[in-house]
Parts: sequence; C-alpha cells; structure tokens
Amino acid sequence: MHRDARALPLEERLGPRVGRGHREHHAHVSGGDRLRARVGEQRIGDRTAARFGRELGLEKPFLHQIVPTVVDVMGHQYPELSNREFKTGATIADELKRMGLEVKYPVAKTGAVGILRTGKPGPVIALRADIDALPVLERNDLPFASKAKGEYNGAEVDVMHACGHDTHIAIQLGVASILTKLKNELRGTVVFLFQPAEEGAPGDEEGGAQLMVKEGLLDDPKVEAAFGLHINSQTPAGVVVYRPEGEMAS
Repeated sequence: MHRDARALPLEERLGPRVGRGHREHHAHVSGGDRLRARVGEQRIGDRTAARFGRELGLEKPFLHQIVPTVVDVMGHQYPELSNREFKTGATIADELKRMGLEVKYPVAKTGAVGILRTGKPGPVIALRADIDALPVLERNDLPFASKAKGEYNGAEVDVMHACGHDTHIAIQLGVASILTKLKNELRGTVVFLFQPAEEGAPGDEEGGAQLMVKEGLLDDPKVEAAFGLHINSQTPAGVVVYRPEGEMAS
C-alpha cells in the first residue's frame, strides 16, 4: 500500500545518510550560556568535515574543487544593487544549468531558482540565499575589493557586498553542487532559491521574497520547509549557530 511520504521516518524521507546525520546533529547539541540555550551550537572541525565527506562518498579532490569554483564564480568585486542583479542572476542561472538542474530564470526580476528532483518520493525542501549588495564604499586595499558603481535614489553610489550575500551565493552554489552529486542518495526535491532585493526594492518597485511568493515559486513544486543562513563575524570559524522556527528576518 502506498504511504504518504510526509508520514515516513526522516531517514526514509531524506535518505539514510542525510536523515541519520540530521538526528545525530540534534541529539548531541546542548545549550550552555544564554545564547546557546536560545539557538543551539554545532562546532564543525576539520576532522568532522573530512569524516562527513567520506561518509557521503565525496572524493577529496571534489570537495577541494568546489570552493575555488564557487568563489571564482561569485567574486566579491562584482556586487549589484537590489533589483539590478542582472549579471549576478545570469551567472547563478548559468552555474545551475551547468550542474544539470532544472532552472527558472529570471524570476522576481533578477533572481534564479534551481530544482533538484531525485525522482523518489519525499519532501520538497527549499534552500534560500540572497544575492543583492548595498550602496556602501569598500574601504580597504584588498585585491578583490569592490570598485563597482551603481545608481541609488537617483545618484551614483559605490556598491559593496557589505552584508555578505556573495558568501551566501557561494555557499548555496556549493551545496547545490554537492547535493546534485548525491542525488541517488536523496529522496524528494530540493529547490534552490536565489532571492534578489533582500535589502529592499528601490522606490515603488516590487521585489524580494514577496515577489517570489507572488510569482508562485513556492508552489511549483510545493515547498514544505525552507532553510536559510546568514554569515556572522561574531560567530567563530567552524561553528554553526541555529534555532527552531525563525531567526532575524525569517
């Protein structure tokens, strides 16, 4: 008799390796101080990351290849303002197509969506990354510092990825690459949402998450749960901080 995929145990819904890792992750995370009690914390060291890669069957050269590839693709020096992420969105769409994913582009003016269908019953999970930059002057001499200009409220301004959205793009492209390689280990569908205009659409323009929802991007396929992340300079390297329900603007 056919069973509703939503009623299956987590290991069966997401695949044995991914489901097991999810349970183990939450089983040993405990709260310490007020921050940890509020959000939970997981430290990911080099040995843990290497073991995780081996358990998933990922070869070391493949893992080493992902980082320079996604960083080169989404260079910090090429930021674009909200609803003006023309090159950014097109580059993301090209990378998703190169991975062999089903791609919707452009969406919500300049965004992109990649869809990984495993062909097996299971949940529809969305992963979301924002892609726009801010009208900020980058004040450093790093070789990859932004020199970009843009138009904001009728004036020419400097543009910088001051909120780290270039990092979010790179992370999500890396995740898409890994999950695509692990397609046979997974169940259900993964939707990769690359959202423009998170910082706010200019003037009276529509944009951002509301426009993505309005265009039905959470309905086809119907998303059951969505996950996002944000980098934070106050969080030590190798640590992931999270909490149930929502956090920040979620």
